[in-house]
Amino acid sequence: MNIILTGVPGIGKTTLIERIVEALGDRAGGVVTGEIREEGSRTGFTIESLDGERRVLASKHLKGGPKVGRYTVDLESLEAVGVSALRRALDHKQVIVIDEIGKMELISSGFRAMILEALDSQLPTVATMGISKNTFMEAIRKRPDVEVITITAENRNALKDRVLRLLEGAS
Repeated sequence: MNIILTGVPGIGKTTLIERIVEALGDRAGGVVTGEIREEGSRTGFTIESLDGERRVLASKHLKGGPKVGRYTVDLESLEAVGVSALRRALDHKQVIVIDEIGKMELISSGFRAMILEALDSQLPTVATMGISKNTFMEAIRKRPDVEVITITAENRNALKDRVLRLLEGAS
């Protein structure tokens, strides 16, 4: 059982996955992302393993890496934190968490490979994914072992319990 939480930017995908992670406790492993804000304005993103390793994923201030919109992605940080956290989750946890499968994260072939390994594993995976469309993301959405749940303003408060019930049914 794999669950993809999707929705428009700002609808609460990361907030929802953080609530799910809190409920799962140490059964979950993987990564979450966060915003970097300076003087009320977003200037970048962090990537953090659920066991506490945190680095800058992308920033307006970085130079010399792949660009996604206004942000330069730190590929080394993505792979050091993201790939290794997903490997540890596959080896030692009961639920894999990936926040987020997005344009920045998909720059890394190693991270893409770990996403597929997680989805192919016997462990349930809960991931967030924006509404952007590309070949990789569309292939994930169409997998028979994936349930795509669209987050809306109306349903977002009830989704934590629904996802936890789905995960309990998968174990």
